[in-house]
Amino acid sequence: MLYLIGLGLGDATDITVKGLQAVKSCSRVYLEAYTSILTVGKEALEEYFGKQLILADRDLVEQGADEILKDADVTDVAFLVVGDPFGATTHSDLVLRAVNAGIPYKVIHNASIMNAVGCCGLQVSIHWESVQSAPAVGGKPPHQNPSRIRLLLDSSGQSCITSARLFRWCFGQKRGDLKVSTTKSVKTEQLDCTRSAF
Repeated sequence: MLYLIGLGLGDATDITVKGLQAVKSCSRVYLEAYTSILTVGKEALEEYFGKQLILADRDLVEQGADEILKDADVTDVAFLVVGDPFGATTHSDLVLRAVNAGIPYKVIHNASIMNAVGCCGLQVSIHWESVQSAPAVGGKPPHQNPSRIRLLLDSSGQSCITSARLFRWCFGQKRGDLKVSTTKSVKTEQLDCTRSAF
């Protein structure tokens, strides 16, 4: 069984009871280490979970998924993700690969930035579009087409809220977790980011 387990947004104790039980039952536990950063390190998670974690960078998840899925049809394997498991498309791809290989899977959801934004008084369900850009790896630009960002930001004089989640490094700055503005005020800043990052 392949378990995709959300870790939540805080520290090691944010994992759900169901998620922790699954981790403890697994023979291998991978920690996805490229779409977001938890507030504690790998060592703190290992201590709390009582399991050794294998760091899974972008190359392993996207190019070496077979290694993660190896023997998952006969033993339990966990794939831990900061926030919710489906916060990034590569995690959906991992599920599709498991299905194609005849490997059963189970998803254990947790809090993500998409629902935590409610703390700011914003409601996700009302006129909200979201765009995500992962960090560049090894000097290569992220695998994201800037046309989606441009389409979203150029599409209106409408009064809608746009969230651009810029993970880790964009504009050469450290991690801009969440920038929330009206479409018009965020437009120039985001287009400058797309020019420099893509």
